[in-house]
Amino acid sequence: MAKRAHSTSAGRRDPAVSGRVGIPLLGLTLALTVFTTSLVLETKRGTSTPASIGKRPDLSGRMMAPLMGGTSAPTGALVQNGTSPPEPSRRVVALLERGQEAVHSGNLESAGILAKAALRLAPGSKEALSLVGEAAFQQGRYEEAEKALRRLLTDHPEPSVDSRMRLGVSLLRLGRHGPALDTLRLCFEERRRDPTLHFFLACAYANQAQTGRALVHLETACGPLAFPLLPFAGDPLLMSLRGEPRFRRLLHAALNAAVESGAPALEQ
Repeated sequence: MAKRAHSTSAGRRDPAVSGRVGIPLLGLTLALTVFTTSLVLETKRGTSTPASIGKRPDLSGRMMAPLMGGTSAPTGALVQNGTSPPEPSRRVVALLERGQEAVHSGNLESAGILAKAALRLAPGSKEALSLVGEAAFQQGRYEEAEKALRRLLTDHPEPSVDSRMRLGVSLLRLGRHGPALDTLRLCFEERRRDPTLHFFLACAYANQAQTGRALVHLETACGPLAFPLLPFAGDPLLMSLRGEPRFRRLLHAALNAAVESGAPALEQ
């Protein structure tokens, strides 16, 4: 196993491993191998995250990780005072738990089916509506996501910020830029330091001909909050900003940073 991990890290030209051919201590060698392998695994997980941002930026991806991967467990809402819920509540809980597991494993089609089954048993269920919206959103089925999330906000006036953000991004993708901007702005008070929210606020303002505000949000996202611009620079929602010198500076800085760090973002 140690040999396999070493060959994997060597294939990546990991500077923490290459050049240490003559380390005399077996214990130190094994420690370095385990450490390097863990770094490689973390890198793989980290670089795959932004690609799930709302088809382009879905934002959980799990970079909207609060956002696109953050369903809350339904059991606490349906089971109170430590008592077992009656039928059909137990079936609803079981369906939602399986649906959440499906989301976390990337089986979004099954997650949507399970969430809809729960919704049929418990019409108007906050947890079921949220899961239907999340599964549809992550599949890029924005009309379905918008319908479920709109109903969630209507029936339950205080939804999670994540659900409201999903609704805002769905509206953006559907070309309803004004309502999208209004929805995303409602999230800002609670998510001022969320780079994904700043990114989509930039998209919304850009499509409302408010270039200055769009660039401020994009600079905030890509600067102090370290949003990875390169994988999303071609997003159609940013079309109106591409000729702006400030946008080109952001793109140039992101490219330089990727090159200096070994360009993991360029592999996408």
